[in-house]
Amino acid sequence: MAARENQQSGGGAWKGAMIGGLVGAAAALLFAPKAGRELRSDLKVRANGAAGTLKTQASEWAVTARDAAKAVGAQASTIAGKVSEMAGPSKGSSSSSNSTNMTEQAHVDEAFNGTMVQDEQDAKRLGNDMKAMKTNHQLQEDSLVPDPIQD
Repeated sequence: MAARENQQSGGGAWKGAMIGGLVGAAAALLFAPKAGRELRSDLKVRANGAAGTLKTQASEWAVTARDAAKAVGAQASTIAGKVSEMAGPSKGSSSSSNSTNMTEQAHVDEAFNGTMVQDEQDAKRLGNDMKAMKTNHQLQEDSLVPDPIQD
């Protein structure tokens, strides 16, 4: 998550620098002592260059968005498959299969009882994640906003 925030803030900084550079260049051209025809020609050249840069960046963002959408779609399909497997017996199944599915359904109902973890492995993973998290005191030392729920 922190990596995603860094990427987003980096993208925002890049856009800000790009816009600032364009505004600065336009202002420099407008206030430079040139003839009108020469100034218009320079503005046209710079505008075309900026448009090309923006098209390139937009194309890169489109590829990134498309790849992210594919990944989300694949993950959603996987989850949907797992849910449909756990949803219950298919038509025409035997009674032993029904008892297995009822046990699986009880497990699913138990997993969604408001707990943070579903099994021991998940609990261990969560514990390791929490070990890596900073405390409110550490966040304040780093001049970051602490979590109000932790108090």
